[in-house]
Amino acid sequence: MATEKQDEKLATDARLRALEQKTAAHDTQLADHEKRLDTLEAGGTTEPPDTEQPPDTEQPPSGGGSGTYPSGPNDPIFANNTTVTGPVKGPTTITQKTVKAPSGNNQPLIYEGPWTAKKCIFIGREGPRLDHAESLLEDCYIECHGEGSDHADGIQGYLPGSGARLVLRRVRIKMVPGQNNCGFFMSDNGQFDIDMEDVLIEGGEHCPNGAIWMINDPGDIGCRRVRYKNVEFRGCNRGTAGLEARNGALKAEIVEWTNVVSNGKQVARPY
Repeated sequence: MATEKQDEKLATDARLRALEQKTAAHDTQLADHEKRLDTLEAGGTTEPPDTEQPPDTEQPPSGGGSGTYPSGPNDPIFANNTTVTGPVKGPTTITQKTVKAPSGNNQPLIYEGPWTAKKCIFIGREGPRLDHAESLLEDCYIECHGEGSDHADGIQGYLPGSGARLVLRRVRIKMVPGQNNCGFFMSDNGQFDIDMEDVLIEGGEHCPNGAIWMINDPGDIGCRRVRYKNVEFRGCNRGTAGLEARNGALKAEIVEWTNVVSNGKQVARPY
């Protein structure tokens, strides 16, 4: 709790300093305009005004709330994490934890929602599972590698008819070589609601179903609603940025589609 308050104070102080700098720059520009006006009113001449706007010196705070996903498991926002052995069963809220599963464990690293994970690392065979209610991943790093006869997903939605919602803010998912399926997988009539902002899913080339796949078939709706803002998928080989409605199935409702990149290219909103 103390660390979060310190982070908030640092971020607030940074914003205040940036605003002070901007105010000073505008004051200087205003004084110059007043001086030029006085000269013109006195019958003098002046050089054309400098219309260049003062630079926007305000920078986003580092770490949580930075507007970008963690760089990896060694990102400074995880400096105070403590390690726990998964799986973690909800309903629960965890903050600044590194969750690791023992080799051979086929359970998701966190499941049975609703659950919330902030500034957490998940490393194991099977990543978080979306099943019940609304869950949140914020400022998290997920790394998965499948083992044994089963396959692994970075995040999987599984509970027919659930309608559960998952919110991702500043999340990086990395699939490494192994017995994998997909980086982000929604199917089996889960009817999930997915909200992503500042998310990277990579390692799709190590998965037969790529970085992300949300399948809708008739009577089997994997994703009913989606919001994408500042998302990137590397190794995507399914649908349009992972969205796929087959055989005339209901298409997922698109709430927002902003700055969507798949395999290095901007992807236009499909409908």
